[in-house]
Amino acid sequence: MDAAQFISKKYATRVRILAILLLGALALGACQHGLKPPMAAGVAEGGTAPKADGAPQPPARVSRDFYPIFYDQKAHLESLVKDGNFADADRLLEEQQDWFAANRDKALPVLEEVAAHFNGQKKAGIGEALTQVEGLAWPAGRDRWTALRKALQDARAQRDGYAKPMVLRDAAFKSPEATKLEEVLEAKEGLIRKAAPEQFAAFPHFGEEGFFAVFPVKLDGGALFRENPGLLEKALAAAKAAEVQKFAANYPLEAIGIDARKAVGERLMAAIAKESGGKQDLASVLGAHRAAKQAGFDKVDLKGVKIAFVEVTSHTLLKHKQIEFSASVDVDLPVETAKAELDDALSNSTAQAADYIVVFDVAMAKASRRMTKSEAVRSRQVVGTEKEPNPEWDLAQMEIGAARDDLSHTRFQNTMNNYSYSSNPYASPGAGLIGALGGMIAQGIAANELEKRKMKLLSTPRYIEKPVYADYDYQKVQTKGTKTMTVNYYVIDRRNKTYFKDTLDVVERRNFDVVYNVADNDPDKDRNRSSGDTEATVDEWERASSAVKLSQLVDHYLANRKAAKPLPSHEALRKEMLADKNVALAKHKEERIELRPKNDARFDHVVAIYMPGKGGLGSGFFVTPDVVMTNYHVVKEMQFAEMKLYDGQESFGKIFAKDVRLDLALVKVQSRGKPVKLYSGSEIDLGTTVEAIGHPRGFEFSITRGVVSAVRKGSGNDFKGNKPSHQMVGGKDVLYLQIDAPISPGNSGGPLFLGDKVVGVNTWGRTDAQNLNFAVHYSEVAGFLREYMPEYAVKAN
Repeated sequence: MDAAQFISKKYATRVRILAILLLGALALGACQHGLKPPMAAGVAEGGTAPKADGAPQPPARVSRDFYPIFYDQKAHLESLVKDGNFADADRLLEEQQDWFAANRDKALPVLEEVAAHFNGQKKAGIGEALTQVEGLAWPAGRDRWTALRKALQDARAQRDGYAKPMVLRDAAFKSPEATKLEEVLEAKEGLIRKAAPEQFAAFPHFGEEGFFAVFPVKLDGGALFRENPGLLEKALAAAKAAEVQKFAANYPLEAIGIDARKAVGERLMAAIAKESGGKQDLASVLGAHRAAKQAGFDKVDLKGVKIAFVEVTSHTLLKHKQIEFSASVDVDLPVETAKAELDDALSNSTAQAADYIVVFDVAMAKASRRMTKSEAVRSRQVVGTEKEPNPEWDLAQMEIGAARDDLSHTRFQNTMNNYSYSSNPYASPGAGLIGALGGMIAQGIAANELEKRKMKLLSTPRYIEKPVYADYDYQKVQTKGTKTMTVNYYVIDRRNKTYFKDTLDVVERRNFDVVYNVADNDPDKDRNRSSGDTEATVDEWERASSAVKLSQLVDHYLANRKAAKPLPSHEALRKEMLADKNVALAKHKEERIELRPKNDARFDHVVAIYMPGKGGLGSGFFVTPDVVMTNYHVVKEMQFAEMKLYDGQESFGKIFAKDVRLDLALVKVQSRGKPVKLYSGSEIDLGTTVEAIGHPRGFEFSITRGVVSAVRKGSGNDFKGNKPSHQMVGGKDVLYLQIDAPISPGNSGGPLFLGDKVVGVNTWGRTDAQNLNFAVHYSEVAGFLREYMPEYAVKAN
C-alpha cells in the first residue's frame, strides 16, 4: 500500500466513524422531539413525485425498512390513520404483511380502526347487493335471463371489490353483511347452475344466440356434456345441415371444448351426406368435408371413403440437380400418406387399402434469379487512426487543483473555528464538541476527494486515438427470384376402375434487395448489412421446398374427371408413369450444357450505343429485327438509349429487360436490323478461334481475334484482384467463355462470334493481365432471352 492509499483509507475510516456518531445524535434528538421519519423533498407522504416532463410516476413506496429509534411500522400506521390517510395506511399493510402478522396483537387497535373505516365505505354497496340477490327469483323465463345475469355480475363485482383493502382480507375484520352476501350469492348461482341441463335441452339452439352466451351464470360447456351424456346428441338428433352449421356458429371451441366440437363437426358431415342422397363417392365426401371446414371444423375425419397419397421420386433428376428444391405436399385432407419408388407406388400397403390413390411425381424444380437494378449506397470505413489530446486528462488536472484548494480551505476553517471556541468563555462544551466533529468530518471528506481525483488522473490516458474515415460505396441490388416446379400427378379410382393424369406447374416469386460489398471496417456494417437481404437469405429461399396442397390436386381431378380413362393393369400403368418420367429426363438432357465446349459457327450485326454520363461508347447486336442485346453496365438505369447502326443510320430504343448479375440488357429499337444466329451446341473446343466485334476505345466497328481459353463458372468474388467495370455482384455463378481476343472499353455488350453464330456477349477484361477477357456464355444468353422474350427460339445447329 503506497502513501496515497494509506492516507485515503485513514481519512475514509475517520469519516465513517464520525458520520455514524453524528447521525446517531441527530436521530436521538429527532426521537426526543417526536419528529416523523424523513421523506423525499417535494413529495407528500404516500404521494407520487412528478417526472421532469410532468408525467406521473408509479406510487412511491409507503413503508420504510429503517426507522429512527422508537419509531416502527405500527407508529407509522398510527400516524397515517391520525392524518386520515387510509389509502396509504392500506398500502403500508400490504407492503409490510409479514411485520403486521408477527406483531398482530401489538397493532390490533389501529388495525381495527382501519377495518372500521373501510367497512363503513363498503357497507352501502354490500347491503344493496345483498338485497338484490335475495330478491332474485328462479326458475325464470328466458326473457328474464339478461336481467338475472346483470344482477349476479353486479353482486360478484361488489363481493370482489370488498376484499381489495388489505385489512378486509382478514376474516376477523370481515363484516357480517359481506359474509352473508358471499353465502347468498353462492347458493343462488348453485341453484341456477343445477338447472343448466334441463334449460339446455329446452333452448332454441339454431337462433342468433348460443345457450352459454345468455345463461345467467357462467358454465363449462365441456364439463356439462361430459356430466350429461346424450345431451348434445339429443339437441342435434333431427337437425339439418344448415341448422348444424348455425349451431356450430353459436357454440365455438372455447365454449364447448374439443370433444364436443368434434362431435358437432361429425354430425354436420353426416347431415350433408344424408341430404346429398347418401352418396359415398369422392366428390360428395369432399364436399361435406369442405363445408365442415368452412363452418370452422379443421379436424374432422373423412367418413365413407379412404384416400391414399403416394409421392414418388426420380434418383436421376436428383443426381443431376434438375430438381433444385424439394416439393412439400401440404396434406390438408385427412388421408394416409406414403413415399415410395415408382415400382412400389401401386402395391404398397397404403395404396392397396385405399379407394383412391393420388400419385405425385416432381418432374422438374428449378430456381432462377434476375438482378434488375444495382444501387450504389454511400457509407464510410475506417482507414487509419490519429492521436489527439484527451480533454478528460486536462479536466482531471483541473479537478485535482480544485480538490487541493478545497482541502486547504477546510483546514483553515477548522483552525479558525477551534480558536473561536477556545477563546470564547461562554461557548457550550457540547457545541464545541459538535463543531470539532463536524470540522474533522469535512476535512476528512475533502482529503478523500483529493485522493479520488488523483486516482482518476492516473487512470485517464493523456492522448486518445481517433479513427480516420474515408467514404466508399456498397451495393444494394434488386433481385427477382423465381421458383418453377412441374408436377405429374395421377388419381386412381379403384372403385370405378379409372385413372386420371395431368401436369401441374407451380410458380413461386419473391423480390429481394440484396446487399453486397459492405466493408468489414465500416463502423455501421451491421446496420448496412441488415438494411437489405443477404445472399444467404436468397439461397435459403431457393433451396426451400415449394408446397402444393393435396386438396388442389383432388379438386382439379374432380373438375376434370370426365377425362378419366379405364384403369389398365398395374403393369401397364407403371409403364405409362415411367414413360412420363422419361419425357422429363429427356428434356433435362436436351437443356443440359456441357462444360467442355465444342466447335461451331458464327454471324453478326452490330450497333454502337452511346453510354450515359461521360459519353462513352458501348456495343450491342440485334437478336430480333427490332431488339438489341447489350451489357447492363452500358445502359445502367437509363430508360432510353441512343445508337448508330453499321450503315450510319441513327436510332434509339427503350430498355425493357435487365439483369445485373449476368450484365445483360435488352433494348426495343425504333429501327430494324438483321438479327444474329445464336449458337446452340452443347460443346465448344478450347482453342477454337473466335472474333469480337465492337468499338474499342471509340474506334467504331472494330474486329479482334483470339481463341477460347477456358470455360469458367464464377461470380465477382471468384475474380479478385481486378473487378470489372460493372462491379460483378454475388449470386449464382455465371457461366463465362474466357478468351484471349483483345477487347477494351467500347467492346462491352458486343457479340463474340464462332463462325457466323454468336457464342457469347463480351462483358469485361482484366487490366492487370494481357488479353485475359470474358464473355457471357451463350447458354446464359439463351436463358435470358427466353425469360424476357418467350417467343424467342434458338435454332438447332
